[in-house]
Amino acid sequence: MSGPEPGGRLLGGVHGYLRWYLREISGAGRYQRYLDSCRAEGRTPLSRAAYERARVDHRERHPQGRCC
Repeated sequence: MSGPEPGGRLLGGVHGYLRWYLREISGAGRYQRYLDSCRAEGRTPLSRAAYERARVDHRERHPQGRCC
């Protein structure tokens, strides 16, 4: 029985997880889900900057319990 080969499934799995994690903390995953939603509904999406601005504005208008 041999271990995973270099560049095999284990490395690909770690790379995939790391890519997902970085996309989630950077907000890229959230923006991609927004784009997918717009595409499915036939709407024209906002630019990334306009999307982030709208998110911040919404959070400021609708505060929830948070520390800061």
